[in-house]
Amino acid sequence: MPAQACENLGTRERMFVLATCVLLVTMTSSYANMVTFFPLYATALGIPPYAISLIFTAFSIGNLLCSLVAGRLASRYGRRPILRWGTLLVSMTSLFIGYTPELAGDDGTLMAVLFTAARFLLGGGVALARLAIFAVLGDAFPTSRGFVLGSATSMIALGYMLGPAVGGALFAAAGFRLPFLLLSLLVLASAMPVLSLW
Repeated sequence: MPAQACENLGTRERMFVLATCVLLVTMTSSYANMVTFFPLYATALGIPPYAISLIFTAFSIGNLLCSLVAGRLASRYGRRPILRWGTLLVSMTSLFIGYTPELAGDDGTLMAVLFTAARFLLGGGVALARLAIFAVLGDAFPTSRGFVLGSATSMIALGYMLGPAVGGALFAAAGFRLPFLLLSLLVLASAMPVLSLW
């Protein structure tokens, strides 16, 4: 069945599905990358465990709240702008997290607040971008919707697998900033083919 569904797609359609899958992997990796190293790093900076938990929880809160309005925003402004703003928000907040220790200096409370706010906005950006991607894929491929959406959904799981491994390796190689800088740039780069093929 998957092979038959794939045969129903033309070359441009296959490229679009592949591009959205790559975007989903990089986007998921950009917020999952800190799982391996952030708790130890934050503890060394003097951020208490409850604040570290809140920083991680802030992503889900932002994702939840933005998901409630993302559909209405997409209906009002269109899916393309919502995808553009969502991926830009994901990229910029991921980059901001990488520079937060320098911005906050030695103030552990300010650092925790900035990390929490950035993770909240990151969750909102992911909610916007994902909604736009899944809405477009669902509408664009009615005869192979199950195959296309299943492929896209599996990329989220792949991002959860790759993100922590890549983030941990980059952190070990070059410190805190590099994982966020690199993945921020990858999110922007992987959004370009999606927007150009749309």
